[in-house]
Parts: sequence; structure tokens; C-alpha cells
Amino acid sequence: MPTLGPDAFAAKTKAAAPPPVVLIFGDEPLLRDQALAAYVEAVSRAAKGAEPLTVTLHGPDGPRDPAPLELSRFLDEVRTASLFGARKLVVLRRAQHFVKTHADELATALRATPKGVSVAIVAEAGAKPPKPLADALPCVECARPSDAPWAKGGVGGQPVAAWVADRARTEGKSLARAAAERLVALVGTNLARLASEVEKLVLLAGGRPAIALADVEALCGAARSESAYPLADAVVERDARKALRLLSAILERGLQVGFGDSASVVPDPVGIGAILVATLHGRFRELGATVELMRRGLPPDEAAAAAGVKPFAARRVAADARRHASTDFSRALEEIARADAGLKGAEDSPEFTIERLVLELAGGAGRSAVAQRP
Repeated sequence: MPTLGPDAFAAKTKAAAPPPVVLIFGDEPLLRDQALAAYVEAVSRAAKGAEPLTVTLHGPDGPRDPAPLELSRFLDEVRTASLFGARKLVVLRRAQHFVKTHADELATALRATPKGVSVAIVAEAGAKPPKPLADALPCVECARPSDAPWAKGGVGGQPVAAWVADRARTEGKSLARAAAERLVALVGTNLARLASEVEKLVLLAGGRPAIALADVEALCGAARSESAYPLADAVVERDARKALRLLSAILERGLQVGFGDSASVVPDPVGIGAILVATLHGRFRELGATVELMRRGLPPDEAAAAAGVKPFAARRVAADARRHASTDFSRALEEIARADAGLKGAEDSPEFTIERLVLELAGGAGRSAVAQRP
């Protein structure tokens, strides 16, 4: 079946009855939410404004999820109409692994649903749906504007900046090229966050017809995403709570790379994970070399210098080396290599992979899980 973008899907559901089943997928959470909201609204209209009975299920986080959603449970919900003829809506969130595992069975079972039952399957990751489902079901692709053909062109040839300018225009304000590009550089490419910042900028502009570059700097200049270095510091200091808090902020807002005018933000979890793994690998290699020299009898400061640590970081590395005097760095590096392979293999979500690495290295409760593992 043809795959639609979220705008085309919303327009189609306003002009005609919604399809019994829809599969929503793509990298951009805001567009996925908008597509799901358009479908829910269309289902409500089909029920003549009555609120549908909504059942929300969640697919597994990955192939190793200890409590995965059973296919039979999902199909029982789909095949069971609600009492007294009320409209029923079954929403399956986090469906990316579920549809991959059960593609053929779902393609067959979902070709026909009971009258009055609607189904929305939301795959909350960027992979395209398996071919059996793509052939059997109407699909809505919610790609980031940078990947979507309908968003090409626009401000400076940067689709995300063009999307920002369009968003401001719908709010009655113009947004110049430099201001749009600066907003993306400061905030990142998460559309939900960009939409929120545009709303604030509209209020800040007040009666003025345009949002100025100065408005963007004033409102968003302090809104940069976290960089990898504070998180690496927290991991090396074995402050698991702080490290997880920083990781959560990075995954929500993006990871800042570079400084000053050359700064940019990496938004996708796989890219974030790759940078964090490389940063942690460098820190633990440097720290391990220093600790090894300490074990041979050198004082911490001399060990750091002999390990090739740059002078500005020598004092910090020496302090970290004292903290890690008993750490098994071969196992720490094995955990980092495991996370790197996990990000490339995609057996688990990138968020889970990097969170597990942070917990392994930081150790929780001030102890190194890597060092303590038998």
C-alpha cells in the first residue's frame, strides 16, 4: 500500500473515513504523535464524536525484554469488539521489535478487523516496516524533515531550518534565515523542542512582525545541549546518579559537539551513543595507562605525565587514578567494546545500550560494577 507523510495522512483522514488499521513509523516523535492524534480524531468523528474505548499496549524494548507482549494478547484485543457497539481503538506503542518479530502473522491477521474496531500501530524508531506489513497496511512515515522529500529546499537548503521558519509563519511571524539556522544550532533538530521554542519566541516578539536573531540568542542562548565531557567526568567519578541524569538530558535535547560558532547538535540516539562510546573509551584508555604506571611505583602526578596526559588534564587524571586504583580496565574496555557492537548491531535500543554502559562503568552507589564483577 502507498506510504503517506503525516500531513497527507491528516488531510486524507479529514476527507474520508479512517482506515481500520494504520502503521505509523519514522524517526521524528513530534510527527508520529501528530499522525496518531489525527487518527484518533478521525476515529472519534467516525463514532459521531463519541469517545472511543481506547486500549493501549506496549511492545517489547528489544529481543531480550523479560516480559514481551505476546502476539495472542494483542490479537485478542483486536478481535474483541467492545460491548454495546461502542467504537474501540487499540493503540500499540513501541511496536518496532514486535512488528519485526511477527510481521507475517500480523499482515494476515490485520487484513480484517471486527466492525467498530480501529488499530494504530506506532513503531517508535526509524526502521521501515517489514515488507509484509508495508504491503498489507496503510503506513504513515514520520521522517525528520532533513530526510523527507517534501521538506527539501527552503531556508539555506537546510530543511529543519525551513520547517522552523514555516512553523513561525503559521504563528504569524517571519523568521529570517540566520535566525532559523541559529535556532537549530542552539536547540538541535528535535521538532517537539523546536516547536516549543518557536512558541516562546512568538510571545517574546510581541507586536513585532518578525522574530529577530537577537530574540533567538536571548531566549535560547543558554539552551545548548549537554556535551559528552561532563557525562564522562561523572562516569569516571563513579557518580552513577549524576551520569544518568546527564544522559537523560542528552537523549532528550541532543549532544553538543564543537564550540562557539562551529557548535552543532547531534540529535539521534545512535549518533549520540557512538560519540559517548568514543569519549568513554578515550578516558578509560588514558586512565588505565596512568593506573598501570602507578601500580609500577610512580606517584599519580608522574604517572599521568608519563602516560601522555595533556598538562591541563594531568591533575584531574591523577585524582581519578587514585579512585580507580583497583579497577580492572580490561573489563571496562570490554564493556565499551560491547556497547559499540550493540549500537552497530541494533539488537537493543541505542538508549538502552548506552544507559547500560553508563551503569556498568559508573557502578552505582559509588562502586564500579565493572571492577566488582567476578
